[in-house]
Amino acid sequence: MTCRLSYETEADILADFLSSARIYREAKPGTVLRNPLELRKLSLTEGKFGKALRIGDGWSVTKGTANESGIDLDLIVATLWGDYRTKPHYWGAGKMFGDRGTVAFWVKRGSLLSDPLYPLFLQSSSAWGRKERDLFRVDVSPDGKLKALIRDVFYNNHTVETADRVWVDGEWQHVAVVFDQAYGLKLYHNGRPAASNWGNDAWWQAPLAGLFSPFLPEADYDEIVIFDYLLDDAQVGALFASNTIPEKPAVRAPLDKAARKRLLLSYGDVESLALPTARAGEQTLSLRQARVAGCHDENIPAWWVMDGRYELAWPHPYRLFTFILGDVDFHGTKIDIDLAPGEKANYLALEGVLDGAEVFPGSYKSFDKSRRVAGLDGYPGFFYSTTLDLGGASSLHFPMLKGYGTPEGLEDRGTLRFPLTGKVRIHEVGLWQAATTPGATALDGLDEVWPLQFAPNPDRLDVRYLDAFLKLEGADSRTLFLGSKTDAPPARPLIEIAALQPFHFIGPDLNPDPPVARIGLSFTVIPEKTSDVLWISLRDPANPSRLWAKAVVRLEFPEAGKPQPVNIRLEPVDLMLAAEDRLWLELRFANAEKIMTGAAARPRLGIGLSPDREKSLAAYAAWEMLPTEMQYIKEYNYQPWLFTGEQRNVSTLAFPGGPIPMTLSFISGQGQSLKFWTNFGGPYDMWYPPQAVLRHDPANRIAGIYSRLTGERAQTYGAYSDRTFSQAERLALSPGMPPAAPAWAIWERELYTRHRRTAHWIVDQQREDGFFWGGYKDDVFIPLGYADVPFMGDEKTRQSFLREYDGVDEVGAFKDGLCQVWPNDYLHITDILVSRGLMVPYALGDPYVLEREMITAKAFGKLMDEANAERAKAGLGAFVFTPEAAKTAPKLWGQQLIHDYEKTQVLWYWGKTPRPAPHAIADREEIARKLMTIAMGYDDTEEYGWTRAMHHTDKQGGAPGRNELITAALGGKLQGRIEPHPHSLVVSWSDPDPAIARLVSAADEKGARFNLYNFGSGPRRLTARFWRIPDGDFALKVGEDRDDDGFIDSEKNLLQQARLSLVRFGTAEIEVPPQKNIAVSLELVKRRQQPAALPDLAIHPVKDIQQAGDQITVTVHNIGDAPAANFTVEAVDESGKVIDRKVVPKLAAPLDFVPKTVDVTLSVPAGKWAKVVIDRRNAVREIFESNNEALK
Repeated sequence: MTCRLSYETEADILADFLSSARIYREAKPGTVLRNPLELRKLSLTEGKFGKALRIGDGWSVTKGTANESGIDLDLIVATLWGDYRTKPHYWGAGKMFGDRGTVAFWVKRGSLLSDPLYPLFLQSSSAWGRKERDLFRVDVSPDGKLKALIRDVFYNNHTVETADRVWVDGEWQHVAVVFDQAYGLKLYHNGRPAASNWGNDAWWQAPLAGLFSPFLPEADYDEIVIFDYLLDDAQVGALFASNTIPEKPAVRAPLDKAARKRLLLSYGDVESLALPTARAGEQTLSLRQARVAGCHDENIPAWWVMDGRYELAWPHPYRLFTFILGDVDFHGTKIDIDLAPGEKANYLALEGVLDGAEVFPGSYKSFDKSRRVAGLDGYPGFFYSTTLDLGGASSLHFPMLKGYGTPEGLEDRGTLRFPLTGKVRIHEVGLWQAATTPGATALDGLDEVWPLQFAPNPDRLDVRYLDAFLKLEGADSRTLFLGSKTDAPPARPLIEIAALQPFHFIGPDLNPDPPVARIGLSFTVIPEKTSDVLWISLRDPANPSRLWAKAVVRLEFPEAGKPQPVNIRLEPVDLMLAAEDRLWLELRFANAEKIMTGAAARPRLGIGLSPDREKSLAAYAAWEMLPTEMQYIKEYNYQPWLFTGEQRNVSTLAFPGGPIPMTLSFISGQGQSLKFWTNFGGPYDMWYPPQAVLRHDPANRIAGIYSRLTGERAQTYGAYSDRTFSQAERLALSPGMPPAAPAWAIWERELYTRHRRTAHWIVDQQREDGFFWGGYKDDVFIPLGYADVPFMGDEKTRQSFLREYDGVDEVGAFKDGLCQVWPNDYLHITDILVSRGLMVPYALGDPYVLEREMITAKAFGKLMDEANAERAKAGLGAFVFTPEAAKTAPKLWGQQLIHDYEKTQVLWYWGKTPRPAPHAIADREEIARKLMTIAMGYDDTEEYGWTRAMHHTDKQGGAPGRNELITAALGGKLQGRIEPHPHSLVVSWSDPDPAIARLVSAADEKGARFNLYNFGSGPRRLTARFWRIPDGDFALKVGEDRDDDGFIDSEKNLLQQARLSLVRFGTAEIEVPPQKNIAVSLELVKRRQQPAALPDLAIHPVKDIQQAGDQITVTVHNIGDAPAANFTVEAVDESGKVIDRKVVPKLAAPLDFVPKTVDVTLSVPAGKWAKVVIDRRNAVREIFESNNEALK
């Protein structure tokens, strides 16, 4: 028995209470908090045997809101968000093992639920994502049937279900599930068998255990018991009848022949595959792990296939995080693996769902389809191995794209064109250079060799590795051979290893720290047959749930039944072992074998040290950090969290005073104590690796960054810590700082330099389809977070952001103005549009961008009209948009929000929104301090977090400095997340160079004042576009502002002055002298009468001209709010001569929010023309004049 929760006292509820739950989120040391059980509505009640647990709530906090997706998150994130904080949660590590065991509990609830999202019992995996969530669960259907399932790492659900209703409302009932990976599952209800697939099912490997929870809302639970061994029918009956805990069997029965075959085939037909092979007694098999320089899908890291964790196989599934398409669900379409220079590999091994997998030498940019390494269409196994000949290539390419369409499980009315990759999902890729050496042993030439002794009791391990061993290995998988620095006599001459039973070679603790380049294994086997398969897994010493390297090899024996030595030498990516670390190799044979342990044939383990410690350290650090880097991309910036009273550390030395007494599992009535490895996998893979690297290299930049990102700077839930900086992170100001530069200019340059550099790094990762590394719905937060950068004149970001929304259109996320993708919720529909309104000013005058807003506004307006008509029939008034309505009427709230947001974009362009409030910066020192504070905090760690660490993309919407830079350099404000207020920026710029600092002091409808500072050594010309001015004549004045009060010092010594005739969106050119603080004023001298409405004729430079021989057809749009009449459309040659001209008598205005266009056909002899121009003589007054021509 690994866990028993009797709920006789509150301690059972609080035993693994999350100190990171929402109620502790803001708590600092010493804070006195309310009783957590009262806050969580958990209590004790009368149970089946004594007291029981009462879950008074247990519902998702997002149920029935505009954000319904939270009810289907993975359990760890849902708990962090508070979604299931009103349930008790316990770590399954060391308690639940997915290979075999028994789970039993009593449960009672007044009536069944109709919602299948609430199981009776859920043991989640530690992996991130809703589709990775389940390890084990028991459900009750609305019709009272019970179902139990185990999910394996290859995404198969192994399920049993009762044929009929067994649930009884309002009564205590006992549920038990017995499971074994070689046989299947048995489900019991009230002590009797209720469903079984025993003897007809098998799974090779289950995920690591995460949280488990009694899960049913408003229910009672009692006597939750978990065993790491099987109970038979009589024992389950006794547990039901009298709460009698059965004794564990002394020895597990070996697998029968059918079970061996079934379990082996659940992995793959290894007997028919090409494996690295050696003859025992005659050869040493050497395996060198090929060093890999890159593993990616275009610019997106794909190291998940080489991280040794069996979490999130590639490509990640759609709807990974919630049930919403595009929500944290980047879906890869390929893998390219680049070998390091000079590296070779002659064997390729794959694990995962391999049906449809293909492998070629080369990369996605260049590969030869005639040289396919593997083509696995219809392949049934989850393991594949083959010889490999790359020829002259240094990369391997895995194409996965099968076509485009609607991902499984969605309804979309035929609109979606998302990339589809079929069934294939690659978990792990192994690349080895294998060779055999006749006569030699694996221990020749090694620096350290230790005898291995059979350890019948794992307690001989030090407390740190004992903790890990008992948490990672179930009771029947703990056959252990332990290294010793002394050669003590063996206790037994041989050890029998059952077929497919794991056994372990663990070396002694080491001192001093060695860089390990080679590992030798030498042991003598009495084989069952003349051929066998051996699995070799080298665990990461500092994070042992992760496999550092894995190989599957074949051993040929000259004869069966006689002792023969096995010699294998591994050359994995170099390891660094701290003084308290041990080498840990997990092995298993396909057959039943006997390992000799006598003095003459004792198993031995050896290591060869690297001659270049620094080179080994670099290789080790890069490989060690892979799980951290991959997990951080997906983990939403949460740090791994702790239970009350626990600490986490990778080093025994963190706890001076020797071994600590510890409870390795929770049994009711026993206390919890400190643990070294609190849990494994998932978020903990972000924390352990950086600490491991820093033990050997305290100055390692990447490990230091991730240590801070996943610790003190993460979204912590309970762990309060101060922010620290490394010495290398002291702020380095830009060189050439003029002593007279004003403070606001200095700090704007520092912040904007970092902000723009971050935006450029992100843009450089953009894929050909327009997306980045999140999902199509979340990537659109990137333009939101860097909304200011295009307005500073940065064309690179402007084009990127426009391309992204083109990509959203291309995949069919919106059709006819509506998101037709279901299931969905309205919070996430609004997320798709979160920054789309910014595209209107980014692409000023682009007809398709503005018409896109019209179409969506009209579609959602129609929905609201229909909804309000139904409300009227029910005697209700029209819907009123309020914050409270997001909970009371979430669908209407979302529809109205989208309608108002989209309509605002169009009305803003037409000039029909209220004039913005005056802009003013009253305290220049205050804005300088704000810019300084953010810039100083944007150190090396922070910038890495927003760039190379690939902060999840919807976090990018809150990029540091965004709002402050808009206020300072642009004036006014830009829309935030679906804010239906109009854009109110004052000015935008033509030159994005941070060397020109800009501060908009004040602006209203009569003009604007701003300062410019040029840090360069020569004058610069800068064009300003004014966004909120009326039509009229303006006085432009430029002069020095030595006292930095925002005003020109003297009107007598102006640097520039002009009288300008400007309209809305008009521009002015300003010369900025070097290293002088200049003030600029634009003052309205004479206002001109503005028409109540204006047309706006527009043509898109790419989409609106179609050529067929000697004719071109031009589509002309009117995107204004007044009709246009008698305007010309002309084709012009390179000399400016008009080739053909047509007059359009009238083009209506889209006042009904339906795009208005006309097609005009022009003759172009010999197909030659240079450009098309609308209203070349400006006879029609328009909103915007710069969208009237298109070049060929």
